[in-house]
Amino acid sequence: MFLNLNKEIPRWICGTGESREFPTTDSGQTEELALKRYWDRPAELEDFTLYQLYLTHKFVKNQWKKCQEENIVHIFPRPSSLRKGSQ
Repeated sequence: MFLNLNKEIPRWICGTGESREFPTTDSGQTEELALKRYWDRPAELEDFTLYQLYLTHKFVKNQWKKCQEENIVHIFPRPSSLRKGSQ
């Protein structure tokens, strides 16, 4: 499980027509930011920390689903190993 905590929007997609040009309309964000999903979680998941939620659940079809086994969570960007580092 990848948990991307970058402030930037992860990915955008543009619609493709039959021509070879790339239209600027019909574009949108392909996925919601991880923190926004966490903030908008249902009341029954209110007691989970961000890490605990991604450890035990998966976000599928706009719903949180409990996993049968714990996930391995890879967090990006990686925190600095320096105690007083910039991250």
